[in-house]
Amino acid sequence: MTEETKKELTVVEQKAVVDVFSDINVFANAQRICKSLVSSDIVPEAYRGESKLPNAMIALEMANRMKISPIGVMQNMHIIEGRPTWSSSFIISMINSSGKFSPLRFKYEDLGHKSVDYTYFKWNPTAGKKNLPATEKVEIDDMACTAYAIDKATGEIVYGPKITLEMAVQEGWYSKSGSKWKTMPQLMISYRAAAFFGRLYVPEIMQGMHTDDEVEDFAEPKAPEIATPAPAEEPKKRKAPAKKVEEPKDTEFEPVDEEPAPAVAEPMNEEEQKVAAIIEPVYDEEPIDAPFAFDE
Repeated sequence: MTEETKKELTVVEQKAVVDVFSDINVFANAQRICKSLVSSDIVPEAYRGESKLPNAMIALEMANRMKISPIGVMQNMHIIEGRPTWSSSFIISMINSSGKFSPLRFKYEDLGHKSVDYTYFKWNPTAGKKNLPATEKVEIDDMACTAYAIDKATGEIVYGPKITLEMAVQEGWYSKSGSKWKTMPQLMISYRAAAFFGRLYVPEIMQGMHTDDEVEDFAEPKAPEIATPAPAEEPKKRKAPAKKVEEPKDTEFEPVDEEPAPAVAEPMNEEEQKVAAIIEPVYDEEPIDAPFAFDE
């Protein structure tokens, strides 16, 4: 291989791992790539939509540094408690495909039944923090798991740190609310052993990040909300009962016979007036008091 060919390969490799935030032209090209990714329906919700373009840019940067597909990063990088994390199965697959080791294997040991003391701090409402020490005993069927692989460069068997259920109890992972260490201990102990192996021997894969189940185990429970008591109400003064006002009783009155109103005479017609004049003569002048002579 000539010196010129070596330089060309070096330039290509450097371009492959260039930071997408280091150059304005690279940044513009990365934006165009990410726009097509966020418009896809098969990417996780954390990267879907125009508003999630910055998340896609970070995923593209991680994929560029790890030399893997951006889709692989998007599918396996989860946000737990506001922090980016890897899925445990992704870490195992990256170790197996790194080319440095043989496929990862696990060694299990049965350590028998144990009673383990779990020391923790309870919430102190007076101080507003967890500073009240407490201890409880946890009964477990203890086991141990060690991840190991063969180093391809030396042929040596490389072992990771040993993880036990007793460790999970003492660290507080086992007793957390909704913990899977109680329901599927062998799977959880294998995932934790793989994460420790990767952090120790291939940190370039971990990129300084934890696995999703680690972050869930390490997260501190939220402080309980203390309800503020409502101010006591002053006792209301009892009002004197209102006096009942007796309504006046209805007085019965005897009916009084009223005189009928005088009838109003209707006007007479001309013929009736003539008849009335004969019966009751009308005098225009007052009669004179004088003696009358009557013929016998």
